[in-house]
Amino acid sequence: MRRLLYVVALSATACDPGGFKVTPSGSDSTFRSVFVSSESSALIAGLSGALYDWDGETFVDTSTDADPGPRVPSFFAAARATGRSFVAGDDGTMLVRVGAGDYVHDDLNERARLLMMVAPSPSVVYAGTENGRLYRRVAADGEGWNRVDLPVPGGTKITAGWAVREDAMVLTTDAGLILDRVDGDWVAQTVSTETSTTPLPLFGVWSSTVGADLFAVGLGGAIYRRSPPDFEWVSETSPTTQDLYGVHGLGPEEIFAVGANGTILEYDGAAWRVVPSGTSEDLYAVHANARWIVAVGSGGTVVSRRD
Repeated sequence: MRRLLYVVALSATACDPGGFKVTPSGSDSTFRSVFVSSESSALIAGLSGALYDWDGETFVDTSTDADPGPRVPSFFAAARATGRSFVAGDDGTMLVRVGAGDYVHDDLNERARLLMMVAPSPSVVYAGTENGRLYRRVAADGEGWNRVDLPVPGGTKITAGWAVREDAMVLTTDAGLILDRVDGDWVAQTVSTETSTTPLPLFGVWSSTVGADLFAVGLGGAIYRRSPPDFEWVSETSPTTQDLYGVHGLGPEEIFAVGANGTILEYDGAAWRVVPSGTSEDLYAVHANARWIVAVGSGGTVVSRRD
């Protein structure tokens, strides 16, 4: 396994006023996922096996040859739970690392691409596939992954998830289906545009807590909101027509959505607005924690803001 350090001087960064700072990562890989676990620790994963730890200044390349397959897998999801880092991607590849150790292969007996992960508690992780399958693992036990049945057609991509506990989970799909965990069962609801009944692919979902507004984002700048106690998703006024690929936030009045051509939107509790990103590269994922917001995308792009 190789470990490289990329030390980035502050003078090498760029920042638009009121926006995000761009930090060169030293990589030209496309980053597809980021997980911020503290004010100085982010896990970044992407295509062609790209894996990095980042503290805001220094990138540590943790790429690994732990997977025994004939080619380097691309990673599309990352999460941390109970001192473990999980990354998932091509051909059912799931790698896990304990603390600062090496990544090892964690078999799901699944060969479909893994697209998302979500941790509803510090000890439980879920992973979703491009074929409508969902898997659950208790992070610290030795029982491995167990399949969870979902009410979706085969071939449906599970694109993103939000959860604060196992009885409060929401998943999005590329078929316009949003899945809710209700009284121990999964309930599917279709979201479509006001002008068409064609299901709209959705790529991200997030809420600040149970009982707060839920937001989902997708193609063409689409933003949907569900306000409790209603179960209906309503289209929001969006300031962009760019595809949106991810949404996350720090609270109900500080939510961020990212997408194509460097698009970053910020929600202040009343309306969405475009904020400068400092890049024109596609941004595929955003994660926020401890007042630190990090977004990642094409060509090794990493942008961040500390509030």
